[in-house]
Amino acid sequence: MFKAIKNGLHQNIPISESINIFKYFILTPSANFNSNSYYQTTRENYILKSKHDSVETDSHSAMENDFSFSANLSTKLYGNYQFRKAYVKQIRHLVTPTIGFTYIPDFSKAYWGYYGNVKDSNGVNHTYSKFQNSLYGPGPAPGLANLITWSINNTLEAKVYDAKDTVHHERKISIIDMFTISSSYNAAADSFRMNVISMTGRTKLFKHLDVNYNGTLDPYKLNAEGNRINELEFDNKYLDFGRLTNYSVALSSSLGSKANSTSPATNSGNIPNQIPQGQIPPANPKANPNTSALQNTNPFDYANFNIPWKLTFNYNFVFSKPGLAAVKPTQSITFNGDVGVTKKWKITYTSGFDLTAKQLTFTQFNIYRDLHCWEMKITWVPFGPRESYMLTINVKSAVLQDLKLSRKRDWYDYQ
Repeated sequence: MFKAIKNGLHQNIPISESINIFKYFILTPSANFNSNSYYQTTRENYILKSKHDSVETDSHSAMENDFSFSANLSTKLYGNYQFRKAYVKQIRHLVTPTIGFTYIPDFSKAYWGYYGNVKDSNGVNHTYSKFQNSLYGPGPAPGLANLITWSINNTLEAKVYDAKDTVHHERKISIIDMFTISSSYNAAADSFRMNVISMTGRTKLFKHLDVNYNGTLDPYKLNAEGNRINELEFDNKYLDFGRLTNYSVALSSSLGSKANSTSPATNSGNIPNQIPQGQIPPANPKANPNTSALQNTNPFDYANFNIPWKLTFNYNFVFSKPGLAAVKPTQSITFNGDVGVTKKWKITYTSGFDLTAKQLTFTQFNIYRDLHCWEMKITWVPFGPRESYMLTINVKSAVLQDLKLSRKRDWYDYQ
């Protein structure tokens, strides 16, 4: 029984410093040290009779230490474009290039003792990590890494004419909040030294529409079978920097009534959070500073009676084509929000529609009732594979959080 228990002790020491060089450059050297102590390790043996690997657990203490060193050099470049007698008075472009180097030793060498070898019946040697079933993961990845990293971050702002400003007659708007291109090159690799080129960005349109976009370029070619080969896609004639393997666009916007700042939000305690990752609305940067960060990041754990109603829309488009086969993009529209029916009643909801599968996405309703020192919560998933409900009546006080009455029916009860 004790062999099945995973245990360990993790220690981490990060060290970093920022140094100004010639006033315009910032050098950031850093080092990261990790140490994991375990009371058991893994050993693999090949059993000839059954022709399969046998994984055994050795009950003895072992320590795994790994480290890495890196240094980054960055600066800022400004570009200003001014216009006369035009609605757009000025455009400012800020470019932040960063180049760096990262060194990670090859911890799979026998010197470190973190990896073992086992031969099968054909005499083929297989390498495995002695910490592959450990509490803090399989240990450091094999292989030497001499990484040359680079990134270019861009922001674009403009000053436009504004008749409401009686002093300067102008206001500042953001055109591109962030657009970053990044990649890396592993000089120690035998092949495929270049990593994929990542692009990510965000902006806001019409003050209320948030736009986030991501994309990935693969710099290597594919053969006729659709497998990557060690040949670059670069083509100077057509500026072909790689194959577009995936990209995504997410649009979101929120509507709601004006908040009443005189009364604080009410903690609804232990409302079960069954919203899948990616469908919980993001934290509101304009939230009341008296509310906690937990309320902003987990909105369905709280019932905010300051806002009579709120509605958030999300549109997601995802396209992925890692090989030659054509892949149909996925699209979905989701929404979530809340309605303050009365001072004591609150309803929160989330749902959506999958435009590709032509069906409703995960749908959930939460009903909250303030009972003064007590509170009642109802969580209901009306349909789908996670169909369920839960009714809870409990004391608000955290000291008496175990004093509650619950009635639930989970999704597997419907099977």
